[in-house]
Amino acid sequence: MDGGTAAVLPVLTIAEIKEHGTKKLPRVYQEYFNHGAADMLTLHDNEAAYNRYKILPRVLRDVSTVDPSTTIWGTKVSMPFGFAPAAMHCLAHPDGEVATSKAAAKYGIAMGLSSWATTSIEDVLSHGLGNPYAMQVTIMKELSISTSTIKRAANAGAKAILLTVDAPFLGLRYNEYRNKFDLPKELRYPHLENLDKSLTDSYGKHEQERTFGWTEALGYVRKHCDLPIWIKGVYTPEDVALAISHGANGVIISNHGGRQLDSVPATLDALRICAPAAKGRISIAVDGGIRRGTDVFKAIALGADFCFAGRLPIWGLAFNGQQGVELVLQIMLDEFKLCMGLTGTSVPDLTPLACGGSAAMDDKKNPENTIANVANESPIEHGQVEEFQISTKPYGKSTRRVMRPRHIQMMAISGAIGTGLFIGSGGALARAGPGGLFLGYSIYAVLTWSTFNAMGEMVSWLPVDGAFVVYAHAYLDEAWAFAIGVVYTVNNALIVASEISAVCSLIGYWDQSINNGVWVAIITSSMLALNAFGARIYGEGEFYFSIFKVLLILGLILMTFILMVGGNPSHWAFGFTFWDKPGSFAEHIVSGSTGRFLGFWSVFVQAAFAFGGPDYIALTAGEAQNPRRVMPRVFSRVIYRLVIFYVLGVLCVGILVPYDDPALTSGAKGAGSSPFVIGVTRLGISGLPSLINAILITSAWSCGIEIFYAASRSAYAMAIGGYAPAFLLTTWRGVPIYCVIGVWLVSLISFMTASNGALTVFTWITSIVGAGNLVIYFVFHITYIRFRRAQIAQGITDSQRPWFRRHQYYYSFASAFLYGLIVLTNGFEVFIHGEWSTSGFIFAYFALALFVVAFAGFKIVRRPKMAPLAQVNLMAGRSPEDWEDETSEPEPTTLTGRFNRRLWG
Repeated sequence: MDGGTAAVLPVLTIAEIKEHGTKKLPRVYQEYFNHGAADMLTLHDNEAAYNRYKILPRVLRDVSTVDPSTTIWGTKVSMPFGFAPAAMHCLAHPDGEVATSKAAAKYGIAMGLSSWATTSIEDVLSHGLGNPYAMQVTIMKELSISTSTIKRAANAGAKAILLTVDAPFLGLRYNEYRNKFDLPKELRYPHLENLDKSLTDSYGKHEQERTFGWTEALGYVRKHCDLPIWIKGVYTPEDVALAISHGANGVIISNHGGRQLDSVPATLDALRICAPAAKGRISIAVDGGIRRGTDVFKAIALGADFCFAGRLPIWGLAFNGQQGVELVLQIMLDEFKLCMGLTGTSVPDLTPLACGGSAAMDDKKNPENTIANVANESPIEHGQVEEFQISTKPYGKSTRRVMRPRHIQMMAISGAIGTGLFIGSGGALARAGPGGLFLGYSIYAVLTWSTFNAMGEMVSWLPVDGAFVVYAHAYLDEAWAFAIGVVYTVNNALIVASEISAVCSLIGYWDQSINNGVWVAIITSSMLALNAFGARIYGEGEFYFSIFKVLLILGLILMTFILMVGGNPSHWAFGFTFWDKPGSFAEHIVSGSTGRFLGFWSVFVQAAFAFGGPDYIALTAGEAQNPRRVMPRVFSRVIYRLVIFYVLGVLCVGILVPYDDPALTSGAKGAGSSPFVIGVTRLGISGLPSLINAILITSAWSCGIEIFYAASRSAYAMAIGGYAPAFLLTTWRGVPIYCVIGVWLVSLISFMTASNGALTVFTWITSIVGAGNLVIYFVFHITYIRFRRAQIAQGITDSQRPWFRRHQYYYSFASAFLYGLIVLTNGFEVFIHGEWSTSGFIFAYFALALFVVAFAGFKIVRRPKMAPLAQVNLMAGRSPEDWEDETSEPEPTTLTGRFNRRLWG
């Protein structure tokens, strides 16, 4: 078997080592080592998968020092690659596992030892003192065998236990049956000496204990040692989550070298599916198909912490014993270092999100082979073929681009118009007066315009699922992403509850005999249904709801004009009378100019609730058709919505009702609390309040549905980024169904309206939500500032930016300052002498406290760091193929097509 020295042979690749080494082995051993189960589809696909991904190099980066080292099992190793526990090395060379161990120790790499090794753990470790070794263990039906192996590994100095869990039955290995494969008599299994002779007669007849579940298996191993436990053979995000919940220290994505169940996806494809579930929670490695240093690079870029290969040392042994194994390692190390140098990155940067552009991407030339299609053809989540899929990559796509331009345009125009404007503005009028209300809304409209511009530029540049959570992660760090995701998800779930409470209050205008709980059940069920059946159905519903709301607000503005010029029963042309008497500015809490200023300042929190922001539009980017064309048009037109609907809307409120009208603060039911209805009623117009009430119900219901969508997609973004449980990644018909259900469950707090007044609950929630929006938009601008600085640092010119607003960089500084100031002072009322309210303090600063706790906690536990501006990944989660596809749609040729393109984008 000894083939001489490697130096005299022109062998430069692993493929050549395999070819020359395999020829030296008997046919029985060749087939044992190189073949797989059944038709060997998975065996071949394990290798082919690495050819489906390409590498994007970065240039002009400091690569004077290329360090491929990393750490595993508490020990530094020369590269993120090691030897998997493969059985019977002595079949390939007499020195077997000892030669492999010596080579591994010389190159400083990790090595796993099989329970079916032909050399004992004690002998193997004696030749690699200080090197990290792990013992592979299968919990056999004869538990004493496994117990002995675990204890021997711990006593010998192993660093971890690799618990193999994918072999309760042996795979369909035709070659072993035909060849009647068995171990030669001169060799033995030193870890299986107590195995019953009837089982040692044939290697393939051993049995794994089939009754153990997660609790029993990990409990059994822990009972006999305290070494870290890595689960080998994991293949789905659900099992990754179970490994985490049962306290495992690592998982290895492995299909047993294609030797167990044939037709499962390649290990690299499974890694891409499982990596988001493991991110930041548990170490994840991949074993299978690795044949080059570039393969290691791709696996790490797609989410692995470490890579293993079991056949490579076998081929090296067969080729030239220990020297052959050393040659294998030298080739792998050289190729990996070269790849790092030519891509301008390092091992810590090789993550799916923060690898500085050095990410593995889909193969555009063979789109039928991309991970999404493979997953569809060979789904791995409970056998569901069409209905369910798992997100295929961090910040990647599992949702579908089905929302049309007209859906998004109408949502942007009127989506957030709801009870904040139609009902909440009445309380703001009472505190600030018509002048204070108009001025406050006008200033806040400018702030909102700036926020839309900042978010619009980022969304147009990078329209992905998760939007601002992705941006905060990529342009700031993970702590910012986690904190903003938590606050946003909680905030929007509360908004849904507030809109439901408002609808109940509006219905109570007509009939208070029916308990609010009945209406809550009906409303929440309808919101759940509309959001559960796909973005297209949701978008279609919101399109018509939005048209209805546009007609409503335009109708109210027109009605106000007609009434103020005398078109009312008394023909009173009152004009701006109420701006003169009782006045333009109300005194709030204290008298004089200070009181008038406090009244004006109090408008901002209510405006923050009423206006909404760009967040819900940004979250549609991942499900929008042609987002890089459509989104710029959506964001550029938002100024019309702000001026016409909000600024003119509150101008009408101040015209119709004097700020000292007691009805504004009486807590009247339904439309009776709306300043529009109060004004109409005072003018003696009958019948109209009921009509307005019906219209307001539709508006609030619509707004709740839209925010429901936003809350579910932000929860999905959290799961994509690895900040929420992996099961939230599950989609049904392109809908993140568990995220939708989660938001629905939170919305059930609106059942409080059954015992507390609906308007009371509405007021509680709006106090929290308004402050929460201010925190969220503050972070948006901080994210934008760093995004823009990174673009400048990386030489991105204006011609490369799909859409931008000139001087937005400076607007964002001013906006962030104002948002921050309002956040800190929004609870000023409780600090004025005699005005203290514990509940008021909590409502005012709950969102800020939640953000600080989430941010600080993440920083302390995970200690993330911001990437240097020149290395910020501006392409986070985005493949060039998607980029090109979304900008390459041809111009429509028909008259209708051109009209729709001009109207909607």
